Amino acid sequence: MRLSKSLKEWALLAMTALLVVILKELHFAVTHYNVFLSILLGWGALLVGFFGFVFR
Repeated sequence: MRLSKSLKEWALLAMTALLVVILKELHFAVTHYNVFLSILLGWGALLVGFFGFVFR
């Protein structure tokens, strides 16, 4: 089964929201700021790579 681009984009948006909520609940931004930034930068890089692959 192939997922449409729109469904993939919504799934990534939901996963991003879930990641932010999990990091918020774990208080990562307060207790482990460098790890928090590394996770967000890595996730952002993955999103850029994914959308670059999908929209080429």
